[in-house]
Amino acid sequence: MFTSWLPFEGVFLIIKNKLNKSFGFSDGADIEFMLTYTIENEIILQDSESARNKELQKAIGSLTRKQREVVYYLYYQNLSYDEIREILGVSKLKTVRNILYRSLAALRAILPKDLNSLMIF
Repeated sequence: MFTSWLPFEGVFLIIKNKLNKSFGFSDGADIEFMLTYTIENEIILQDSESARNKELQKAIGSLTRKQREVVYYLYYQNLSYDEIREILGVSKLKTVRNILYRSLAALRAILPKDLNSLMIF
């Protein structure tokens, strides 16, 4: 099953490279093949992405307020640790890192394995 964070073209290239490697084509020769992408594939992708988003939102909702804030500021607003420290009004940068560490550990414990493997952090 394709994941939403990797575009279809990226999946195509990964599969093509694996096939080329497994058949020993490394000197520029390629195996030519065609992937069929149908509307059914798109519907399945949208449904699975929607389900993953709901599970992720539920998991984030189970975090404490400060944990949610740190995750939001870092991953949704792309703020630095220092900026987050100022917003939260804490004196030590390590406090922000600790809150984030606990947040991610909680998310890993809550989320199912298939969602857990998509966590890049």
